[in-house]
Amino acid sequence: MSSPVEERRQALLALAASAGIRLRNLPEHPSSAWLDRAERRVKEAIAKREAGLRERRDALIERAATARIKLRNVPEQPSAAWLDKAESRVEEIIKQRFARRRAEAVDNPRLASLMARARSLGVRLRKVPESPSERWLDRLEQKLTEIAREREEPAPPDPAAPEVDATSVADPRATVDGLPATVEVPQPAAVDLEADEQRAIEERVAELIARAERAGLDLGRVPPNPTEDWVVSTAAALESVLEERREARRAERTRRTARRRERMKTLFALAEQHDVRLDPIPAFPTEDWIGRAELMVYERAYADEDEGSRRDRLQDQRRRERLAAILERAERGGFDIGSIPPDPDEEWLDEAESRVAGREEEASEVLEAESAAQPDVARLVYEADTLQEEVKPLDSDEMTIGRNRSNPIQVRNDAQVSRKHARLWVVDGVWYVADLGSTRGTQVNGATIDGDQVLRDGDELQVGETRFLFQLPS
Repeated sequence: MSSPVEERRQALLALAASAGIRLRNLPEHPSSAWLDRAERRVKEAIAKREAGLRERRDALIERAATARIKLRNVPEQPSAAWLDKAESRVEEIIKQRFARRRAEAVDNPRLASLMARARSLGVRLRKVPESPSERWLDRLEQKLTEIAREREEPAPPDPAAPEVDATSVADPRATVDGLPATVEVPQPAAVDLEADEQRAIEERVAELIARAERAGLDLGRVPPNPTEDWVVSTAAALESVLEERREARRAERTRRTARRRERMKTLFALAEQHDVRLDPIPAFPTEDWIGRAELMVYERAYADEDEGSRRDRLQDQRRRERLAAILERAERGGFDIGSIPPDPDEEWLDEAESRVAGREEEASEVLEAESAAQPDVARLVYEADTLQEEVKPLDSDEMTIGRNRSNPIQVRNDAQVSRKHARLWVVDGVWYVADLGSTRGTQVNGATIDGDQVLRDGDELQVGETRFLFQLPS
């Protein structure tokens, strides 16, 4: 009959296998604490994956609602394949509606005129009704007129009036030999909203690059024409790293403050014990002042100290330093070492250090289990060792890379990548790549490939301007 620990071990293996997760460094006879941590990590990995699918589902529902598309029979926990198909279908419906609106605009001269006017002003029209009413058209015309007036754009020509060359207008007040003189009227500068938006994005990108350089961080590749989504996601990644650094600095300041407070407490107690005056005490003692005060107090307190007393005092000091180091390691690891005796001896300190080392080793095993909570497969790493680093697991025997959403590995923010750019597949553990007739071709280690190309660990795969690092499972 198997033991409860063995039953839990088998259940853990079954749970990981059902989720496609491979566990590494699984002991033959794990402790209950190890199983608790491993089960928690596996469940967290599964929950994280399911949360990502739920986020995609919610975004799909919101996208469909905005486009007034009804989704039926949406699963509570949809699969990635279901989401891919549904997202593709929603985008297809939106494109069909847009094409139909454009065709209808041809049959509606007023709508066509207003749409042309909006394009000339650089205004994007959203949610155009399939059959706009006259009232809707009146509101649109009024809004475009207001925008043109704010920008000092010329009014649109009256369809019933004859065309007039605005660059050459006769001024009746000026005559030469009784004939009207021609006065050149300068054309107002065109306002390009898209250019303004692109300039604003470029300014934000320059600010991101400057912030990353000041922090000593590698921002990674910047697309030739970065989008708003790219700027927002990269700024969030940069802010996350900077916040981690700020949190680490705050924690270090807190530790320094605690150590400083302990030193001051010991200093004042020793000064009072040996009747040493520290006046005047500054409101905010510096490290230099504390060091000089400690030197003065120790010199007076231990001036008549014999060799045995000095040896005992130094041993006490070393024990205090060891205890402080043990407490700091325990705090950093987030675990409790139990009750601390008033005057811990060497034996207690040895045992405490051993316990702390054991807990640190267990924490390291948990981290290994967490890293192993990802499928042990080959992968493509985008922008390795930068803020934009993203791991693309090759968890299928055949995958494609491209700009289209239907690709398992979708490349965004790179117009040089074709809709279906390259194909990856594995045969007997060996990965191959082939170009799918893309415009720019596919490169491996800088050389354009022709036909099937074997991928080796550490190879650089490039599609368009986007580079990936190919890594085999360890």
